[in-house]
Amino acid sequence: MPSILFHEFIGYKIAKKYPIYDTNNFYLGLMVPDSVNAYGFASKEDRWRTHVRDENLDIWEENIINFYKDNKGKYEQTYLMGYVVHVLTDIICDRIYQTELYPKLLEKGFDYHSAYSFYEKGIEQFENSNINEKWWEDAKIKFQNAEIFSISDMSEKMIFDEIQYTINKYSSRFYEKPGFITDEFAKKVVSGIEKTEIFWGDMYLKNKVWIKFELLQFCNSSNFILKNK
Repeated sequence: MPSILFHEFIGYKIAKKYPIYDTNNFYLGLMVPDSVNAYGFASKEDRWRTHVRDENLDIWEENIINFYKDNKGKYEQTYLMGYVVHVLTDIICDRIYQTELYPKLLEKGFDYHSAYSFYEKGIEQFENSNINEKWWEDAKIKFQNAEIFSISDMSEKMIFDEIQYTINKYSSRFYEKPGFITDEFAKKVVSGIEKTEIFWGDMYLKNKVWIKFELLQFCNSSNFILKNK
């Protein structure tokens, strides 16, 4: 499974493309499902609960769609979307691993356990390759200044403590070149998220508002220029 910096990187790529999500709360939401591990690796039951998980990836995706629909309006929108993007990232990473990466690793002589360990190491190397990047410094500022909402039976204190744990965890990391996992993998994850029912449906509505705003700004600017010719 990807850990926090990778989740933040995927969120950063989405927020860069869709500025409506470039908020402090979105960046915090991206780590919240893993806050269940704030005091040590949580039980499978608790981890699966906060991630609304299922062994079947299609059912898991349906679960997070229903979670989003059930909670929309109960939480600040970008905070909830960050939470959802975290879970979608896990789902799509698993899907890519199972359908594309794992078969290739088997061909190279890896077995079930060594293949996944190699994949996890690749995620860690990718994270470390971003450890000194400006986007990560900005992300840390944003999620530390977000508003914390208790969600999925995770208290505000638990989420706050996860923030502190994350800062401490990555402060001891050092740069290394990416290995098995590269930007191409991350691009596939972002593309997969964009294709989900939650994301394209939500962005369709938001982009209509965004486009209208941009068009209004353009028209006002054009009228100003015409009036002053």
